[in-house]
Amino acid sequence: MRFFTLQKLLLTTLVILSATAFADNKTNWAGLSFGVNTGISNNSYNLKPIDNSVSVAANVADCGYGGDSGCTSWSQKPKSAIFGIDTSYDFQRNDYVYGLGIRYLNLANATASNLSDQGAMDDNFNTKIEKNYQVTGRFGKAIGNDLIYIKAGISFADVKFDVIDEVNNPVSGNRYGSKWFHGGLVGLGLDHKFNDNLIFGAEFNHISYASENISATGASSAGLALKEIYSPKSFHSENVIFNLRYLF
Repeated sequence: MRFFTLQKLLLTTLVILSATAFADNKTNWAGLSFGVNTGISNNSYNLKPIDNSVSVAANVADCGYGGDSGCTSWSQKPKSAIFGIDTSYDFQRNDYVYGLGIRYLNLANATASNLSDQGAMDDNFNTKIEKNYQVTGRFGKAIGNDLIYIKAGISFADVKFDVIDEVNNPVSGNRYGSKWFHGGLVGLGLDHKFNDNLIFGAEFNHISYASENISATGASSAGLALKEIYSPKSFHSENVIFNLRYLF
């Protein structure tokens, strides 16, 4: 009887020690982290002119200086390197991790240019995505020192739009515009902890932006007011991001 009591006590002690060792070895992902980001951004959209007019010339066609040819849409696919920073706070319950994050990205050179088919083909269209802010939530499962997660949220992009026009058709002059776009973001990522604080991660994100009109205004070489309105369609981005974070 005493033997079985001692056996039970030993077994209970081993279970407690094993549980304690497991708890001590469990990787901690909870807390505040701050990191730096780099990667590649691929962007794509179609631009459709919906109102191109010289404000003092009512006889100018609504779809462009060249009449029907000015109504033609065209595609732009600017690519860019990514540089940015992020901060996030995560919670952990057993092996499951969830949290919120904010990220700022600078798309260093996401610029695309087209020579239009309007009239004398003299208009050069330049589109540049300059800044990108993301607010996201994530949910994942920890496997040892690795964390696999999915994420979703909202993205804001600052888009600059310039029209460079050097030939009178019927007038010459440059037009400039900018617009903040918003869209939904979904992504998949993998984090790896090197130690208690240092985390390396890789993500793939897809962003679909809502279609919003861009107004480009300026003045002609003769001092006339110029205004054009364009509507980007099918505006989306695919980003591959690598980040290095410090968990406090």
